[in-house]
Amino acid sequence: MTSITQAHHLLHGEKVAYGILFQLILEGKFSEIKQLLPIYRVLKLPMTLLDIGLTVELRRNFN
Repeated sequence: MTSITQAHHLLHGEKVAYGILFQLILEGKFSEIKQLLPIYRVLKLPMTLLDIGLTVELRRNFN
């Protein structure tokens, strides 16, 4: 995330928090995510790509 310009405004801890959440998603640990989300909300930690200033652009190739 350090090379992504849109995320430069985030504090280190916010990047770490998002990374932890993403890691849990990759590992399929949804019960842990369910426990963390209320804490993330209270602390206003990023939970989505939009929260860290990113969007996903979908491109379709119709050849």
